[in-house]
Amino acid sequence: LLRAKALECVSLVGMAVGRDRFRGDAQAVMAFMQGLAAAPMEADDPTQSYMLQAGARLCKALGPEFLPHLPVVMPPLLAAARLEPEMNVHDPELEEYEDDDDVEHIQLGDKVLAIRTSSLEEKATACNMIVCYIDELKEGFFPYAKEVTDLMVPLLKFYIHEELLRLTYLLLLLLLLLLLLSPQVTDPMVPLLTFYFHEKVTNLMVTLLKFYFHEEVLRLTWPGTAASAAAAASAAAANDTQVTDLMVPLLKFYFHEEVRRAAVAALPHLLRSAQAAAEKGVPGASKEFTGQMVSYMWEPLVAAVKKEPEPELAAAMLDSLAEIVELAEPGQLGGPQVEAAFAAFGSILSAAEARRSQRSKRASAEDFDEEEQEALAAENEQEEELYDQVGSCLGAFLKAFGDAALPYAEGLMLPLPLNPAHT
Repeated sequence: LLRAKALECVSLVGMAVGRDRFRGDAQAVMAFMQGLAAAPMEADDPTQSYMLQAGARLCKALGPEFLPHLPVVMPPLLAAARLEPEMNVHDPELEEYEDDDDVEHIQLGDKVLAIRTSSLEEKATACNMIVCYIDELKEGFFPYAKEVTDLMVPLLKFYIHEELLRLTYLLLLLLLLLLLLSPQVTDPMVPLLTFYFHEKVTNLMVTLLKFYFHEEVLRLTWPGTAASAAAAASAAAANDTQVTDLMVPLLKFYFHEEVRRAAVAALPHLLRSAQAAAEKGVPGASKEFTGQMVSYMWEPLVAAVKKEPEPELAAAMLDSLAEIVELAEPGQLGGPQVEAAFAAFGSILSAAEARRSQRSKRASAEDFDEEEQEALAAENEQEEELYDQVGSCLGAFLKAFGDAALPYAEGLMLPLPLNPAHT
């Protein structure tokens, strides 16, 4: 820890004195960091995290002069940004698990899910440091632009572990069929009312309900005939509630907000870096490449802003979306992209209206107190920021597309005056 703290102090001194005074010592500091990066470290050694932050500070201190050192800091930085959270499922009755400050334990039915939060924090730190490098080095960062874009875009949806989510979807669909085919169920819709489903699962369920006795669905779900499926349903009826209790909470299991925030912030900076590189004739940089970047970023960002559960982070996503609209050159965004964005705005406003209605109900509850009032005031402030960012996005689209964006804007704005809260 002492070595890590010393490195932190050196980097802070470098920022404080500026490049002219620090230039003479920068080479020695970077050589020391390179040696540290090559040396083996324990899993719980804090030096790695301190090195990531020190590198970003030195970059800010040296500006473009830091470019020769970029190959030293980027490999460990990218490795940290690619970290996957370490998770284990424990059965408290069969095994003991160590109580660790770096591990968060979540009770899921009769199991305990252990997540090592330190790896998530290191991942978030790395992503934020990458944003600092892009912002400071501009076109100098271009050699890493594609690799970092490929890394950041998937992190826009880093709020549910993909494999965990995929397994949960599958098991819930199987459970639904079990419930629908169970002889104890008289009305197939009743069990669904007790489920707390993620939006995507709900959509899957609605689709499935249209053909819940379809023979092909049953054949794909269980080998054999529909009769064997019914037999399987009866046999599993005793276990379905337990599995549901385990899986449903995972649908709202959000990971690390800071990772998503850093990914969102990185996208406009990456686009600026590529555009600046193209303007200065950097090999590999071109208008065609920046157009590909816009296309690659657009759909995941629009999809992420529709699903983002945190209004504050949704506002940050909208801010990045508006920046990309302003940065995109003519022809890089077309009608389908504009239409998808305005559909997302509509979803955001609908969700905000639903939350406003819930806050109104909470305010009229008998047990409403001063603490609850403060919480509602904070939520209202976040919602106002969200509405402001939607407005900024509308302005960016109208400026970029002119009259072509008016039909989309009018369709979005027409319902709003009907609600006094929006006037």
